[in-house]
Amino acid sequence: MKSINKIESRKYGIDLLRIISMMMIVTLHVLRNGGIIKGTEALSPQFTVAWILDCACMASVNCYALISGYVGVGRKPKYHKLALLWIQVVFYSLIITAVFSISHAAAITDDNYINAVLPISKNQYWYFTAYFCLFLLMPFLNAMLNALDKKALKALAAIITVMFSVLPIISMKDIFYVEKGYSFLWISVLYLLGGITKRLYREGSANNLLMFFCFLAGTAAAFAFYYNDVKTHFNGVSELLTYYNSPAILLSGYSLFIISINLNIKSRAAINIIKTLSPLTFGVYIIQTNPLIFRYLLKNYFEDYALLSPFLFTVKIIFAVIVIYLICSGIDFIRLCLFRLIRLPQGLRNLENKITVKLSKSEVEMSEKV
Repeated sequence: MKSINKIESRKYGIDLLRIISMMMIVTLHVLRNGGIIKGTEALSPQFTVAWILDCACMASVNCYALISGYVGVGRKPKYHKLALLWIQVVFYSLIITAVFSISHAAAITDDNYINAVLPISKNQYWYFTAYFCLFLLMPFLNAMLNALDKKALKALAAIITVMFSVLPIISMKDIFYVEKGYSFLWISVLYLLGGITKRLYREGSANNLLMFFCFLAGTAAAFAFYYNDVKTHFNGVSELLTYYNSPAILLSGYSLFIISINLNIKSRAAINIIKTLSPLTFGVYIIQTNPLIFRYLLKNYFEDYALLSPFLFTVKIIFAVIVIYLICSGIDFIRLCLFRLIRLPQGLRNLENKITVKLSKSEVEMSEKV
């Protein structure tokens, strides 16, 4: 019973990180697409607050991909879940496009509906496109991770970290086309690091206080170099440290990831909240990053915050993030209930099981003929 409780607590720690990471992603969008960073005066107190928040929240996307590797390496990919995610994306894209065809009729064309139905090929959501490709390769990546011994796993972790995170900083150019971390390549690197952690890391072997210090150190390094860059007009070279694949951001994200693995959540109330919010995080992402919402609702919506005092500036940013997160979560909760009502998840799961059985029978028949 004790070991079962540890596994459950560990899972809830990771689910909690999913929730926190999504709130951090919303923060990034409020700061950047919302016009806050653009609206602040360089080196002002508001500029400082905005960029500290930005650098701290850049760890969010890395956390998601690390989690995918950690929970995925020991499991067989379930393709009905990928299909369900695709349907969820199309569901929201079509509804949002239909709503905007009424409120912004002149801006909506046939291309908007084509993009809604074909989110992967049209790259409507960069992370979902990258994850979709990664999902199809997971069986092969998992086979590699499971086949390697501990020494080889450590070597692999060191090689991909140096190649795709450290070398771009040293050379000051994107030599391997990681695209600042907005790419399938970087998501795959993080998946491997998450899987390697699952194979090598023992829960509790790293101190959470030390890991939190590492998170702060990564955030501080990214901010300090960028702030100095702006102050000295150094042509934005140090902005490299604020990219998803920078060593500073990788350090801060990986530190939060380890903390989530170590967490031993026992509060029943906390567990219930986590279990309610965690399944809704992908919906929060899809809703608030929809291209139409990004362009017509969020674009520069919070720009006037830069005129506030530093205290009100900070409070209103936090309040805006919480409101957006809760509204999107509420909307996705309705979607989740609807999908369950029509038994869509179960139907897709049953369909995958039937296809798997048929393929297995075909393989047996072919082997017998041979």
